[in-house]
Amino acid sequence: MTVDRKTADRRELTFSTLDEAVAEAERLAAGPVRVTGNQSFPQLVEHLAKSVHANVAGLEAKFGLPMRAVAWCLRTFLGGVLRKKATTSRMSPGINLPKVLEPEFAGSPEASIEVALDHYRNALRRLREADDIPTHPVLGKMTPRECEQLHCRHAELHLGFVHPAGA
Repeated sequence: MTVDRKTADRRELTFSTLDEAVAEAERLAAGPVRVTGNQSFPQLVEHLAKSVHANVAGLEAKFGLPMRAVAWCLRTFLGGVLRKKATTSRMSPGINLPKVLEPEFAGSPEASIEVALDHYRNALRRLREADDIPTHPVLGKMTPRECEQLHCRHAELHLGFVHPAGA
């Protein structure tokens, strides 16, 4: 059964740093959890890891020409506004990735939480060690602090669907 992510029970989380996001994921992994979205806890953490990795590795090549053209227009004319919103405002649940990006970002249904957490920690380490972060296809050139805040907002969204059992 598919859950409507816009109305699903979610926790309102706030992370100032990615270390806080990882600590929350590790805290949740230490005990039983209840997930109110459409993916398992390991899938959500794996998705977060893949998103950070893609930010470090670059995304532009994944888009077809029409999508690159739209992304260029958004980046050129609205990049600053979109970047500010994406790094400072809560992300809305229920937004679907373009189909072409799903394989790149979907968490594996077979992943264990330990493996997913390891991937997440490694992706965050790569982000911190990156000398130059590639230009985001839609948000444009981002500072390391903006990248961290973007991924904090993303972690708040997805980890909000994970509840400690009994809560």
